Amino acid sequence: MKHILLVIEVSSIFLIRYKIFEEDIKELKKLNYEDITREFKSIYGWFSMEINKHCYLYYPSSDNEKELQEIRGLSEIISTHFSHLIEAYKCLKKSNYVAVKYIENPITWLEICKQDDLLTISELRFLMVGRMKVIEINKELLIGARKSEIIDQTINWKQFEDELINKTKEFVTELKTINPILLEIPYFKDIVEFVRDFNKES
Repeated sequence: MKHILLVIEVSSIFLIRYKIFEEDIKELKKLNYEDITREFKSIYGWFSMEINKHCYLYYPSSDNEKELQEIRGLSEIISTHFSHLIEAYKCLKKSNYVAVKYIENPITWLEICKQDDLLTISELRFLMVGRMKVIEINKELLIGARKSEIIDQTINWKQFEDELINKTKEFVTELKTINPILLEIPYFKDIVEFVRDFNKES
């Protein structure tokens, strides 16, 4: 009897998109260390991830982007999203499960399961309660969560890793261009150090 080896190739997409608000860029260019630590604990703008053509978080089209920048309630905290993805990445290097809490509501999570060199990603609906953490590695705590919008989308680990590293480097470079002092602000330390560590290795 002949044994047939079935090879499944995963053609996947994982993209991170972000844009800092133009008015914030203008303001940040003028500020000193004390001003920034007092007024800018976070970097705001648009932030979204594309996972196999499924969008996680809203990203405006070029047609209405300028108009929407004035509606701050629709903005995302770019710096926090990068911090959470970095922490999730570090967790996945040690274990095979992490769920990342969306910061703007109490029920949305991005679940990432790792098996060998593949990641399976789903958007979950589950109320954060009790001892749950924003970066949760205990899968048992999310038993009963409902999958919604993004369901069991598979991507390559290397693709996730490369995109996260490249876009984080791009973000840190942009902060430095806006105002080099931003790289010294404690609120963004984990993001800056993540990039510095990879630069040392390369």
